[in-house]
Amino acid sequence: MKKILTAIGNPNLNEKLSEEENLKIICKDIIYKEAIIEIMQENKNIDVIVISESIYGEISFEELIKNIKKINNNIRIIFILENQNEKLKNILIENNINDIYYNNEINLQQLIEIIKKDKIKTQEELEKEIQMLKEIILNNNKNNINNITNANSKKGEIVVVTGIARSGKSIFTINFANFMTKKNKKTLIIDFNLFSQDIFSILEIERNKKEEFSEFNDIQNYIKNYNKKINILSGLEFVYNKKIKNNININYFIENLKNNYNLIIIEMTTELNLNIEKELIKNCDKIVFLTEGNILEIKKTTIILENYINKLDIDNQKIKIIINKYNNKNIDMQIIKNILKNYSIIGKIKYNKYYNYLINNNYNNNLVKNIIKLDYLKLIK
Repeated sequence: MKKILTAIGNPNLNEKLSEEENLKIICKDIIYKEAIIEIMQENKNIDVIVISESIYGEISFEELIKNIKKINNNIRIIFILENQNEKLKNILIENNINDIYYNNEINLQQLIEIIKKDKIKTQEELEKEIQMLKEIILNNNKNNINNITNANSKKGEIVVVTGIARSGKSIFTINFANFMTKKNKKTLIIDFNLFSQDIFSILEIERNKKEEFSEFNDIQNYIKNYNKKINILSGLEFVYNKKIKNNININYFIENLKNNYNLIIIEMTTELNLNIEKELIKNCDKIVFLTEGNILEIKKTTIILENYINKLDIDNQKIKIIINKYNNKNIDMQIIKNILKNYSIIGKIKYNKYYNYLINNNYNNNLVKNIIKLDYLKLIK
């Protein structure tokens, strides 16, 4: 039986929890931080504590968390933030608290379901799992499957990243590639966002001058190294190439690239003005579609995806949707899921002010990358 302590300033939660089987409420809902410590000193075997940012007290939340963990390091802490509070959120994450929710995003019943479930893994536990995944891949274990990529495939897998304008495709693509290298995936990014080529700009990589190539081996001259496991190629090399424009199928080059890479990520816009782009999106293994959590962008998303299915004959099963830049002013995730019920929504990435820091030529800042790590680890299982 789980022993529960609540400190959210709402006695209704305790009333509802008391109606649940296998849950035991330790005492009345607490409204002061200091009282939490007193109760826990008398009850050291509490399994779950729910804390709201709105409770009172003289000590800081950081002190509170440290004192709680001194008494019971195994306790599961569920934290409810009232508004966007990146400073407090980062303190919680640094203290291995990943059960973090916003008050306007969940109701009491949803909170009860969260309490009943097992705890969310800490960052340290997630990193251990990543290490285990590396070992599995290195040992050619065929049972490792994740949400976006297929670890079973012998040849490389093609994932197209596309989505609504300004939805964060370039930063997502770079982060996605970096996290997949943690799974020992040798990755090629092809930047088919032809007008901006943002990936090259963010990573401060200079493109080659355009020239023609007709053989697969020639294309190797245009591939740039970002690090040991990630290479980058501009889609402009294909677009400006007369050999390809004159009906030499781009899939010939892609199929050859699949022999050299475990994963090929192609970033492109949703316009699909070129036949090359249509060929790529029709023949890819998965489409990761980024959108934002407001009603206008969700409606645009439904129109674009319907065009993919009706005009390009794309199977909706290979479309994976991510709600990017999610924040407390967005519409509820359940409403989004209802609108997009014909598609697979694999998760959301919360809005984070540090993304602009990455864009401004500071992508290799490890501190910032660690701050944004958690949402990506949830997606790339």
